[in-house]
Amino acid sequence: MVKNDTAHYCPPRFVFAVMPERGQLQRYLIRADCAGRLAVWNVPEVSAKEISQMKQEPFASLPNVEPKSSLSLQEAFDRAFPSPPGILDQIERDPQHPNQRITCSLFIPSQGRLVCGTNDGQIVMVSATHTIMLHLLSGKHQGIDGWPVHQVFLGHAAKVTTLVYPHNQHSRYDPSHLVSGSADFCVYLWDLGTGALLYKFCVQGGEITQLIVPPPDCGTRILNCVCSVSSDHSVALLSLKERKCIMLASRHIFPVVTIKWRPAADYMVVACTDGSVSVWEMETSECDTI
Repeated sequence: MVKNDTAHYCPPRFVFAVMPERGQLQRYLIRADCAGRLAVWNVPEVSAKEISQMKQEPFASLPNVEPKSSLSLQEAFDRAFPSPPGILDQIERDPQHPNQRITCSLFIPSQGRLVCGTNDGQIVMVSATHTIMLHLLSGKHQGIDGWPVHQVFLGHAAKVTTLVYPHNQHSRYDPSHLVSGSADFCVYLWDLGTGALLYKFCVQGGEITQLIVPPPDCGTRILNCVCSVSSDHSVALLSLKERKCIMLASRHIFPVVTIKWRPAADYMVVACTDGSVSVWEMETSECDTI
């Protein structure tokens, strides 16, 4: 058993595997948790006599079996030499923000770009190909100063919590639009090419936790929106075309966990942590039922 007092956001996962080792089949129990730790145990053969004894004494104390190996991602990075570069390590840091770190990220396949939000409110966009080369390949390119070329989006006053590139989800969205949410309670619409801030939505009273793209069979007006979920338990539909909030669902008592859609009935369905479900009519912004 691995002793670990760290609280986990989700339960560990276990896999039983049989693999050859030194000409014999070995049985392993593999445990992975949300803290990034893998633990592997050898599963010994159990005789019929031992099974019979366990049946007779089911509550007898069993010995602790230490794992054959136990390693976390953090420990693996700490042991690596030379230390693997971080995405921001090749970028000239602002002296006023020496402890800048990534708080969210987004890959844009159509443009080969990696977009990263940071704890100081900046958004940094780099070439995904060059970044992968820095992380996975050794060569002369690792000695180039100030590489890869990057772009910085400035505007948020607190950490960037979520990013969405709507065109990734559906071609109806403008390919130049990038949307970000922050702990400053705001959602920003950016021009991906120039880095210019196009619009600032400030309609919710808490940290933005999710940005969701509505499905393609919603109404025409909704098709130009992104859905913003906030820690104040509200859900907003923000029109990127009209540059305004067209719906604010803010009467939820508990945090929002799931958003579902019923386009044919023009409903947005919101589930909360207490098990309640609110049905909102998107056209009228009215709560139909709870």
